[in-house]
Amino acid sequence: EMPPPPVTPPPLSARSGAAVTVPVFTPLGHGKRHHASSHNDDSAHAAAIAAGAQLRHQALVDGFARAQEAEDKRRATFRHAMARNAVGADSLEMSRRGRDSPFFFQQRYEGPFLQRGQVPEEGFYLIPVRALQQSSLDAVERERIHQYREDHPMMMFLAGDHGAIIRALS
Repeated sequence: EMPPPPVTPPPLSARSGAAVTVPVFTPLGHGKRHHASSHNDDSAHAAAIAAGAQLRHQALVDGFARAQEAEDKRRATFRHAMARNAVGADSLEMSRRGRDSPFFFQQRYEGPFLQRGQVPEEGFYLIPVRALQQSSLDAVERERIHQYREDHPMMMFLAGDHGAIIRALS
């Protein structure tokens, strides 16, 4: 047996003067019922919908403006960092020297260092102090990795170093 077709009530504007029950859902999902009794409630409802749409639109515009300001700030910070890195200075040194002071590339960098078969234009330059710092950090990391490999031969075996167990037993 077929169920009866669903009955859709006429819109509120078609009912004049009759009390209408309108379900309103709260955030917890418990339905409450409010009674609308006249055409004035329909216009108030329409005004509330229009006000909500206007608030949503304003929130979108404000959000876009905040996002644009954040993007502009990010870009300005990036440009400043690029200018700072172009001369190899950190932020404290940049603020001490100022942006307009002369800076000589040869005083800061050593090089060019070349790999086999490279011409000088392809070489790279180093800041000696930072190169020493990085080499000491690399040595510490290399020692940590070597110690891990000695302490965990089974993990190294599972990682593909099949001689790690033999080295650990000898």
